[in-house]
Amino acid sequence: GPIGAMQWIRCVGQPPFAASEVELIEELAGRLAAALNSAVLFDRQARGRAALDTLQQVSGRIAAVATTAKIVHAVLAYGSAGIHADGGAMFQLDDEGELSVKESTVTVDSSTEQARLEFAALAIEGVTIVVKELVGEGSHGKARAVPLLYRNRVVGPLGVAFGEGQGVPPPRV
Repeated sequence: GPIGAMQWIRCVGQPPFAASEVELIEELAGRLAAALNSAVLFDRQARGRAALDTLQQVSGRIAAVATTAKIVHAVLAYGSAGIHADGGAMFQLDDEGELSVKESTVTVDSSTEQARLEFAALAIEGVTIVVKELVGEGSHGKARAVPLLYRNRVVGPLGVAFGEGQGVPPPRV
């Protein structure tokens, strides 16, 4: 479908466009559309390659470690870097259903910590990806929480934080 519009203007007193000029304009528009389409496809391909590189790096790091703590750290550190997030946190539900931070690569103040726990709880309650604005003392940005499922049971969410002005990538469906 259409991806934009090109407008050519003649000032007052100028003659209307001749048929040959209209043909040239249509040819230019077609070439511009093809170039823009190629640029969009190239951008998608580059994002796909970056995502694949991130997955390969995280998978390699996970395969190289033996403890759950090191696995969580590898996912948070290398996964956050791969999606250009400021950092991440892995939250865990204990046997009583209490939510706590298992590991975090982001240091936050106490007001942000409470907001972060409430935000993580939303991902668990809805068993869905949640994006939310986080504001605390001296920190602003957005975060995304993704519920972690193991054997059809939510064990906690994984959250990533993006600083103010950073775009939060859309979720993949």
